[in-house]
Parts: sequence; C-alpha cells; structure tokens
Amino acid sequence: VIWLTIAIIPLAQSAIHRGCVSRQASSVPVAHRVRVRASQAGAFWKSLGDGDIRRPPKRYLDNILAEPWRGGLEPISDISPYAPEVSGKIPEDLEGSLLRNGPGRIRVGDNLYGHWFDGDGLVSRITLDPKTNSATFSAKYVRTDRFKAQERTHMDDGFEKRGAWTNRKGGFLGNLFQLPTNPANTAVICWEEKVLA
Repeated sequence: VIWLTIAIIPLAQSAIHRGCVSRQASSVPVAHRVRVRASQAGAFWKSLGDGDIRRPPKRYLDNILAEPWRGGLEPISDISPYAPEVSGKIPEDLEGSLLRNGPGRIRVGDNLYGHWFDGDGLVSRITLDPKTNSATFSAKYVRTDRFKAQERTHMDDGFEKRGAWTNRKGGFLGNLFQLPTNPANTAVICWEEKVLA
C-alpha cells in the first residue's frame, strides 16, 4: 500500500521565511530548561473550565492530576505566531526557520488513537532573526481529509477514518476494505516557497 498525502501549510511572507533554509548554523551551544512544579501543572489543568476545549475528559484529567507529566501528551490547538522574549543575543549565523512535524494529538475527544504514530500531524515552526534579535514560534495541524473528517465527528462516537493502528467506528464491517489513512505526521519538505507534509 502506498500512501500519498500532500498538504500545504502557508508561511508568512516576510524575507526571513522566503527560503526554507537560509544558512546552516554553526555549532552554537543552546541551553534552555523549563521547570514546572507538579502543583503548578495541576493548577493549570484545574483552571480550565468545563467549556474549554483544552480541558480533557474526566478520566484523562484525573490521570493528569495524579501524574502531571501526562499533561504533556494532551492534544494542543493551532498556535498563532508569537514572539517570546529572547534572553541574550542570537548568533549572527543562526538565521532562518526550523520546521518540525510530529503527532500533535493522539486523542480526539474521548477517542484515543491506537498508537501515537496514528496521531494527527502538527507542524511547528521556530524562526530566528539575529538582525532584530527576535524569535517567533507557531504551530499548525496539517489539514488532511482525515483530520477534517475527525473534526466533524462527534467527540465520543469513534473515528471517521481508519489509521494504521486505529480502527474507525463500525466494528469489523465498518473497517473491512478500508485502507489506513495517512496522518501526515512524519516529515516536511519545502517546495516552491510552500511547506509540504
């Protein structure tokens, strides 16, 4: 079985984004650690109201509150570009954008994918500009037909599309002759000023 899914993710039109690779960075030591106490993580999850789409179903929330590291596995939403504060100076030869792709969610509502390899693709972008000493971060789901179908599904009814390790709703007959769909979560390539996943 050969899968072919190409999704186009628009990039910003500023000069720094025009080339997918502007220069290869030198070996610059980069160290950044984020430490969050378990009580802080628990406070975040408890602060999400019942109507907040980021709030996990109760059985997942209970597990997160008991073991806060599980919150790192929760699905995220698209993240609009934002500029975090830069501490120090970005090296001159560290310029451009780094694009990474991977599973952004392994659960839709109360439905859990059979394996994290089935998780819907999320492309993250970090852009560094040493001229202005600024950085931006953004993330966006790859809008495949599969992703759109899963979004239309009622959150607790099961999946519309089958994955490699995840069956769709309908039991044996619902999955018979249904080929697995591609989550577009493996890699990205730049082609004619577009990002393909």
